[in-house]
Amino acid sequence: MRVFAICLCWLLFVCVFATADNSQQDLFKSVLTTTPSNLPSGLTVVSMKSITDFDSDAKKAGLTNEVEIKFAGADDKTFVNYYFFSSADAVAAWDKQYFADMHPGKQLSTPMGAQCANFPNGSGYCDFVAQDLTVLITTRGPASIAEELMKSAYDNLITLAKKATPSQ
Repeated sequence: MRVFAICLCWLLFVCVFATADNSQQDLFKSVLTTTPSNLPSGLTVVSMKSITDFDSDAKKAGLTNEVEIKFAGADDKTFVNYYFFSSADAVAAWDKQYFADMHPGKQLSTPMGAQCANFPNGSGYCDFVAQDLTVLITTRGPASIAEELMKSAYDNLITLAKKATPSQ
């Protein structure tokens, strides 16, 4: 009976993690193939690409996929990046290691916890950790657009996550 219980627990463990991995893979594919809506006025998507050729340090840190979205209608450095990680701890550690120096005192109310900075050259940067989805979102562009672009990127992620996650 004990062996049966151990086997059952192991099977449940494997199924839960396989489902979580499939859900994240589905979310990644959805983000890669779905053009965000509610973009800031004047912006249009120029390209959406997958980036998976990470160095060994990034792979060890848990980075599994990235989607980069470039825009026209602002400057040539207007982007949204969605970084997908293997765990909630990995995304939090990555944000702390690579983006902590860019965390200003300004936080957005939507999404709550998003942090933004405006720089003297007129550019802006925001990042947000969707820890429960193991995704980090960053936005860059003119300061007047970066915050609004973050709200759009977050809305896009949440909408797609609801579709990728099976109903309970």
